[in-house]
Amino acid sequence: MSYVCPHCQKSLKTKGSLGSHIAKLHSDKSSAPVPDQENQAAPTETLEIEAPPEPTSGYHCIDCGAALDKGQTPCPGCGGEPNWSLVE
Repeated sequence: MSYVCPHCQKSLKTKGSLGSHIAKLHSDKSSAPVPDQENQAAPTETLEIEAPPEPTSGYHCIDCGAALDKGQTPCPGCGGEPNWSLVE
């Protein structure tokens, strides 16, 4: 685990070295105690995802979401066999 200086974002290996760093380089900025970074949540990473493809017809596969024409079998997306007898 590393500790990050709240003033300059320098990464330090120990909590003690962070305290020394702040005392030496940032004593004029703050006399606040060294934050307890062990109990802070790790930064989160933003993930980009894509929305499923929009069906081009009024029908889509219930298993994979691929667009289907009425009566089309097998599904071009997953190879499944749609049950068209349930469609009016």
